[in-house]
Amino acid sequence: MSDQPRRVSGNDADPGVVIRFADREDWIGVMSVLDGALLDVDAKEVRELIGANAVLVAQASGSERVRGALVLAEAGTNHRGNEPETDSDTETEPEIEIDAIAVRRRYRDREIGSALIDRARRETDRVLVAEFDERVRPFYAALGFRIAPIADGRFRGRDTSASRE
Repeated sequence: MSDQPRRVSGNDADPGVVIRFADREDWIGVMSVLDGALLDVDAKEVRELIGANAVLVAQASGSERVRGALVLAEAGTNHRGNEPETDSDTETEPEIEIDAIAVRRRYRDREIGSALIDRARRETDRVLVAEFDERVRPFYAALGFRIAPIADGRFRGRDTSASRE
C-alpha cells in the first residue's frame, strides 16, 4: 500500500481534502469521527489497525483535524455478530472489509466518503465488502456495491466497480 496523500479530485465540493493513511497521532481524531457517527468500534483495535496501515483519514490540506475515516479489517472480523449470506455465484476473490467509515456531519455531502472508498480500492488488490444498515444503502449502491440482505435488517455490500485495480 502506498502512503502518498491524494487530493480529492474533479468537481468535488471540497478539493482541499487529502486522503492518507492514519498515523498514531491521528488516533484520537479517528475515534472522534467514528464515535460521532455512533459506530460500534473497539478503540484498541483501531489503534492496532492504524499501526498496520489499515485506516485512512481525510483532512483539509494543512489542517490536523480529521474530517473522515475509513477502517479496513480482514473480512469476517467486524465483531457485529452477523455472518454474511453467501450466494451460489459468490466470487472467490479475496475480500477485505470496510469495518467502519464515517465523515464529520458538517463535511458530509462533499464526496469525502466516496474519496475514502476510492483510495481504499486503489490500496488493495482485494475486493471491498461492508456490512451496513438501510440508511447508508444508497451510498454503497451509488459506489457500485452489489447489496444483499443479511440478518436483522442489515445488508452486506460487495464492491463490483470497474475502477478496482
